[in-house]
Amino acid sequence: MGRLAELAVDDVFTSWGWNVGQDHIDIGYDLCVTPDYNTYQGVRFLAQVKGTASFAEKSPSAPVFRSRLRQYATDVLPVFILRVAADSTIYWIHAQAWAANNHEALKGKGKGRVNFDPSQTLADRATFEKYLKAVCEPLLLTKDRLSIDQSERPFTPMGSGRPACKQPAPPATRNQAPEARLSFRPVRTPENIARLRDAFDYGLPRSFDVDSFNIEPPVGFPEHLKPLDLSQGKLTMKRLESQPGHVFICSGREYSVLSQELKVPADLFTGARGIGISNELHSSPLDVTLRITQEGDRFKADLNLAIRAKAIYGKPLHHFYDLAPLANWAEHVAAEDAMVLSLDFGGVREELKTSIDSLSNLLPVFQRIRSLSRLHMVARALKSDFTLRDADVFSVEDFQDIDFAYELLRGARRSVSLGPMEVDPISREARDLVKSPGALYCRTQWLFEVAGRSVGEIPVEIDMSGYVMEEIPGTNKVLISKGEHAQAWVMHEKHTDASSRIVHNRPS
Repeated sequence: MGRLAELAVDDVFTSWGWNVGQDHIDIGYDLCVTPDYNTYQGVRFLAQVKGTASFAEKSPSAPVFRSRLRQYATDVLPVFILRVAADSTIYWIHAQAWAANNHEALKGKGKGRVNFDPSQTLADRATFEKYLKAVCEPLLLTKDRLSIDQSERPFTPMGSGRPACKQPAPPATRNQAPEARLSFRPVRTPENIARLRDAFDYGLPRSFDVDSFNIEPPVGFPEHLKPLDLSQGKLTMKRLESQPGHVFICSGREYSVLSQELKVPADLFTGARGIGISNELHSSPLDVTLRITQEGDRFKADLNLAIRAKAIYGKPLHHFYDLAPLANWAEHVAAEDAMVLSLDFGGVREELKTSIDSLSNLLPVFQRIRSLSRLHMVARALKSDFTLRDADVFSVEDFQDIDFAYELLRGARRSVSLGPMEVDPISREARDLVKSPGALYCRTQWLFEVAGRSVGEIPVEIDMSGYVMEEIPGTNKVLISKGEHAQAWVMHEKHTDASSRIVHNRPS
């Protein structure tokens, strides 16, 4: 029944001249709908379709998992839940607006029930479009903050309140082992000194270079154990005591049931100046480091986020399932321009109060996190064994192509600019259609490449309106070029054509 309901909705929107695509990335959505470009300027919406409606007091309703309702409520695109009744009536409700008025229904597990207004049906196109225009209008003014050309502003997170955890006391020992005395001189480069300060000030496990290292045995050791002097080497400092726990990074200025939350296993260390928290000893696609110091009655928290690239190299990207949720998380943090940090070390979760003016200095990191997550999801959808290498360098075009491939596989219809195309060969019957009016449709495969290597081929359909076909004298070829008011659109179309094929469609 679910697929039949999707086809019923597809038929309605297609009859309006809108493009309807299937979402091959997120199973939480059934359709991606791109309305008329002249009116909506490329803004699209997502649809979750429910089968035959159940009626209670003449009110149609649908059961939906609460986890999905929370997902719909925080999506950056408009989401509509559509209910196809037994009599083919299609009811609609705006998921984000419903969530805003039914906040309690979003909490917990299991299913919630969404009640539809019987007057809101797709049979009344005018009412639906009036509502849709009002919803889409703010999106026309909203830019994607994770595009790679965004400007940056400085930011240092500040915290206030009590420490999330007490610093663990050093373990008591009865029989203290004799201690040797050591001295060293670090290599004075900025990166090396920063690693030394992390180890000494915050207790973080670090290795740093030294150009002089001396060990003096403790008093009482045999005299033939003379001091050992090393001219240079690498010194690793690691605390014997650490406390395991978790760091929670949520989108928004305060935690809510709709927050996009990232839960990171980590360890807490103590140093001479403050607390250091790191997940470097745990398996993760991200490196998360917190340095927390007390300044008077306030706490300053410096957060570092980075992609742990070396953990991903050499293995097919589709195997790293932890990457999948990171795209939505990064997108929501960037859209909110704020995040809340919470710590749980010792079984009690405490929020680290921070004063965050902007996350602009972290936008490049979030952009790359989203791109890597999207590339993972595309590789999974294409069943690709694409593998990242240490020497890979991503160009601006690579990042743009990742977003393009992701949107195509989510069912989006994208406007593109096509240059002249020479089609070879073409039959005599096809040449007879050259001068007849109508739209051109091209079915072909788009080779999606990243870092100069193939990720996979995506079957697409190119819809060309206003393009002109001209015969090339002395050949059986034709030249397709852009007319004065030409438009071209690309969408994912699941077909098996191994080569390009162009169809001329006369208007009825």
